[in-house]
Amino acid sequence: MNFRPVKLFQLDGLALKINCSMKILMFSDSYGSITTTFIRNEVLYMHDKYDLVYVAEKVLKNPHGIKTRSLVFSENFLSRKIRWNQWKNDKVCSFRSRSYSKKLNKILGQERPDIIHCHFSYESLKILQNIDKNNNVPIFIHFHGYGASQMLRKKSYVKAITEELKRSNVHPICVSEYMLATLKKYGVIQGGNSILRYGIDTEKFKPFIIKRDESQKLFLQVSSLVEKKGHVYTIQAIEMFFKDNPQRKNKVFFKFTGEGENLEQLKDLCREKEISNNVEFVGNVSSEEARDLMNQSDYYIHNSIESSEGDKEGIPNSIMEAMAMRLPVLSTFHSGIPELVEHQVNGLLSEEKDVVTLANQLKEILDWGKLDKNRKKVIDYYNYEKHNLQLEKLYHDAVK
Repeated sequence: MNFRPVKLFQLDGLALKINCSMKILMFSDSYGSITTTFIRNEVLYMHDKYDLVYVAEKVLKNPHGIKTRSLVFSENFLSRKIRWNQWKNDKVCSFRSRSYSKKLNKILGQERPDIIHCHFSYESLKILQNIDKNNNVPIFIHFHGYGASQMLRKKSYVKAITEELKRSNVHPICVSEYMLATLKKYGVIQGGNSILRYGIDTEKFKPFIIKRDESQKLFLQVSSLVEKKGHVYTIQAIEMFFKDNPQRKNKVFFKFTGEGENLEQLKDLCREKEISNNVEFVGNVSSEEARDLMNQSDYYIHNSIESSEGDKEGIPNSIMEAMAMRLPVLSTFHSGIPELVEHQVNGLLSEEKDVVTLANQLKEILDWGKLDKNRKKVIDYYNYEKHNLQLEKLYHDAVK
């Protein structure tokens, strides 16, 4: 074994030796999406301390100059048709491919990683099913919302990922207690496992003083405009709120960020409900722009629901960011959200699609001010430095 320098770091008072020359290979189908801040936080932290390469089929944005390698999953027409039919009929979930396996193992031979980290469980099957079986490098599989909710409806996926997780060098990571319990219920995870809660930069997401009209109240949601974010039900609740409280129409406003195929439908719904003057869609925003919007806002709303296809949240990073900015939160009893937002403490929660309760809570929360305890909770439990130190320890333990 080659000598590698080590470094001490602290985690909950425990001094640990970390391999400073560790080589980390991270993987997903794409890298650089504006919505995947949880990936970017891990990448930048590990890149600063270790030798890191990101392997992806496509790179969308790479402003920090992370080393990337292209790995495209390509197949001929017949192979694609056979695989799609097997998947469509829920018979087989397979990405086995001789050409992909050859390209993958060539990259692994060149990069010689000590750790492989797959950021999405479904996509990880491309690695797991094509890696040389004699390669025992530790592989971490990160379960977020999609891979631990909607995908569990597919028996072929459950069978495939369960089989791969039986390997001693494959390590699952779950982002919430709820998600871990769900995966255990389906038999996907049976043995050792780890909870790794999301973490955000609490120094970046820190309130600062600005001048604004305090008589006007602003609700904000930062997310993509997809079904599980619950915008349709939020808009219905806003209409109901203004019908019951018409005197508030010149005082209460809502901003939604993000893009998506539902944008025009949501704008039409606002016009239909006659609330367009109170609801603004501002498009995609950067992390810095999201922070500034939160600093201008009074409340954060994130009315998450299970989509019609069964997709659920993990725990939305944007709720953590809003809480770090001291905002009271309106959300739902959905997935791992109640682990972060305690009802009547950090905000108010309603059942999914309960428009009446949400409309009443829009009025109730107007009496709330900014919450120091929200920021403290994020600092204590959802700080990205602690998150990354914990991930670092998982890497260290696996390599050791």
